[in-house]
Amino acid sequence: MPGRAQSQSKKAKELRKITDGLYKKAKQIYIDEHSTHFVDRKPKSYRNGKRIKLSASTLQRHVHGGTTKSTSNASRSWLKTSEAEVVIQYTVKMANRGFPLTHERLKECVDDICWARLGDEFPVMGVGKNWSGRFIGKYSDRLTTYWSHHLEDKRGRAVNPATNAAWFDLLGKTLQGKMDHEFNNIYAADESGFFPAGGPRMRVIGLRGKKTQHLQGDGNQENTTVIVTICGDGTALRPAVIFKGQAYQVRWNQDNPTNTFLGHSKKGWTDGEIGVEWIKDFHKQTKEKAAGCVRLLLVDGHNSHYTLGFLQFARKHHIHVLCYPAHGTHIYQGLDVIIFGPLKTYWTEEKAKFKRETGLSITKEHFLGVYGHAHLRALTPGNIKAAFKKTGIIPFDCSVVTEEMMAPSLESSYRVARDAMDNPETPTPGPSQSPKLFKTPVRHAISGLLNSSASFLVSSSPIQSTSQLPSLYTPLPISPRRARYTALLEATPTTVLEEQLQGALKASLKKNMLQKEHMITMQSALVLNGAYCDVVRRQLQAQEENRKKSKKGRLVGDGLPRLLSAEDFVKRVEAFHNDSEAKEVALQQRRATKAEQSKANAEWKALEKQRVTENKLIRAQWQQDKAAWESERDLAKREGREPRWKQPFLRDVLFPPIPKPTFVAEGTEREEGHENSESSDDDFGNGGDEEQEPEEEDY
Repeated sequence: MPGRAQSQSKKAKELRKITDGLYKKAKQIYIDEHSTHFVDRKPKSYRNGKRIKLSASTLQRHVHGGTTKSTSNASRSWLKTSEAEVVIQYTVKMANRGFPLTHERLKECVDDICWARLGDEFPVMGVGKNWSGRFIGKYSDRLTTYWSHHLEDKRGRAVNPATNAAWFDLLGKTLQGKMDHEFNNIYAADESGFFPAGGPRMRVIGLRGKKTQHLQGDGNQENTTVIVTICGDGTALRPAVIFKGQAYQVRWNQDNPTNTFLGHSKKGWTDGEIGVEWIKDFHKQTKEKAAGCVRLLLVDGHNSHYTLGFLQFARKHHIHVLCYPAHGTHIYQGLDVIIFGPLKTYWTEEKAKFKRETGLSITKEHFLGVYGHAHLRALTPGNIKAAFKKTGIIPFDCSVVTEEMMAPSLESSYRVARDAMDNPETPTPGPSQSPKLFKTPVRHAISGLLNSSASFLVSSSPIQSTSQLPSLYTPLPISPRRARYTALLEATPTTVLEEQLQGALKASLKKNMLQKEHMITMQSALVLNGAYCDVVRRQLQAQEENRKKSKKGRLVGDGLPRLLSAEDFVKRVEAFHNDSEAKEVALQQRRATKAEQSKANAEWKALEKQRVTENKLIRAQWQQDKAAWESERDLAKREGREPRWKQPFLRDVLFPPIPKPTFVAEGTEREEGHENSESSDDDFGNGGDEEQEPEEEDY
């Protein structure tokens, strides 16, 4: 099958390679014929039936020691051959781990390498704006560009060697010990969201020259959840559809080609109550096929799959519920790997067909009919069996998950290397014995690292983002390769000693050149490793920050696979359920107490406001009474008699502050007191200087 057409630059490169080979062959023929006269004719050659003309002057130049154009271009390249190899390996490794380089990032890495080798001789602008594109074209047999596909970082970390081994170990034990190898009793279920609007991109036809071709469609973004269940024998159960709604509507169930199980929730998602009803429907559909045998149900870690009611029903009816590793369904779950891709494609096609034929938008009344046709097209026996085979379930095959699939988890997977002296298989010396360990270079290096700032490299604890490598190496400029001692090497030796000295000089220059090549390779690797460590440190720091915010008390928070229907896990769920109910009761009590306190405080504030208002009126009346008494006092003093009435005092007529209601700790009775009274009325009592009793006077 023919591949994609080559670019012009690629064609020119291949032609240059062929031409250089022909020049080399023509040069050798010329030398073999011992020709000393000038080449007076244009040599010709053929390659794959195509005639290629060779320049006579170029051939003459090659005969006299000239270099080919490819060699000349390579000598002027920013990167040496060894450095280019390091860059290619680094680029491929980062891509395999889920962090592919962009053109800008590749240029930054190459700029750092060239600056480390050339120093101030390297231009400030770097290797050039289009250098990365030419580099990829030069090594197009090993590198190419892709449109990136998003991979959540949690999914990248989930599929790691430890989790993978735990999953297949648990799956193998479950299949061998519980299922009796009955493929028709192995089921897998998962839910997915479907929207009336949107869908995968499609190739459409339009006027040439336009940048964008729009495709009109419905704008309804209401989510509808569909639970799909498949069996290892190639069959599928009827799906369950969860509509968004407050109550069930009869008009939803009109055209239902798949006899779909209907449900509804406030947001259109599945929850614990729907999960219990679904497992009951699952048992109803599969109990006849099971014929009393144990059934295995593979599910993800959604909380509706490990509620107490769900697991109790599963254990009662001999249904083993096995949970995939968290965030690993894109590798381990056959529905995600095989089924949902074509199902979403067929869903888009059926939506377009329905709108084209009826002109109506898809609503709940039409959803079952449109989805049902897509469901029947996607869930064929071949696709269902391929889903179980691709994920290593039927037949059981743990090799389906390759190292390339686990490569994105290398940053979050660590392995502590230990020396032979820390090997647990090494016999431990007795009390009277002393270990006899030779000071090997490895042990010496470990001892040195333990006493340095890089001790975390040999520690059994995970590396933290705050760990910093010491500055072990500073990049230094490396001089370019130049022809040295040309006169001495080209001179004809006259004695044996001169010949030996000339050979030793050649060997020394060759050794020096190899050392320089090794230095260039190692320095470029150090530069890229430093850039890689910076990236990993930032990722580790972000992960540590997220871990601080994580909630405690999760049932499946470690991300490992588990048998949800196992007795110990069901007991944990029951304890968690009881604890949650106790917390909910306590919360409701606190809310009731808070509501009661709020009501009592509102009543107290109303009474206190009324008291303050009445005291203001009393104060105003007291001011009038006091003025009248002062007039009577002055008159009585002049007449030499006592006042006809006593002095009015404010404290005798003001209403005292009302005690504020107080609530003590839960479990004790409500108390009222004056300790926390917040009355702002300061006119009770003597009322200041004007409220004090007058000094005694003689009348």
